[in-house]
Amino acid sequence: MDRGKDQHGDMSGKLSRLLRRIDDRVGRLIADKSDRIPEKAAADIGTDTAELQSLLDLLIQPQQNAVAQRSTDLNSTLIDCVRSELEAGAHPLQIQKQLTDHVLVVRCPRDDLRALICRALKIAADHTGHGGCIQVSTCVRSSQACLDLMCSGNNSGNHRLQDRSATLRDLVSQFSGHCEAIIGDDGTMHLRMILPTDDGSELE
Repeated sequence: MDRGKDQHGDMSGKLSRLLRRIDDRVGRLIADKSDRIPEKAAADIGTDTAELQSLLDLLIQPQQNAVAQRSTDLNSTLIDCVRSELEAGAHPLQIQKQLTDHVLVVRCPRDDLRALICRALKIAADHTGHGGCIQVSTCVRSSQACLDLMCSGNNSGNHRLQDRSATLRDLVSQFSGHCEAIIGDDGTMHLRMILPTDDGSELE
């Protein structure tokens, strides 16, 4: 079985479901014929369209046409992504960093790694909500680079989290990595992304 085709089909399915959900929400607003758009409805559409844009950004990355993968420093890319998230965030947010002193060079092009980290931060930001705090850390485990994100929230969105993190997991696996996300009974979310290191490659 062609794993690449399976992942492409899975991604297409997620995009189709998301487009149908957006179309359904907009259709209900049009049918309502109200002079004022409900705040929650507008927020739901905004969240869905942001997720759609994120998926499209990841899909158009020229991963399949790359002649050879290049390597990227995880910590510096993470710092850049954190800065961007804080500047462009939809609501006030705190992000605390605890980065390893080791130079973590991972086998992933910089643009792709940035897209993966920004998506992980977006998932965490949506979970913790207004004024929340995300703890991010990096370390080396079994010669692999590990990125952890933890934040508080509630456990009511676990199904949605699993759906969103499944897309991230599929994309991380294209770089021989692994990703998982769980929400504890107290609402604490833990998202972990593991990527293979490649200390001998040229940095982007």
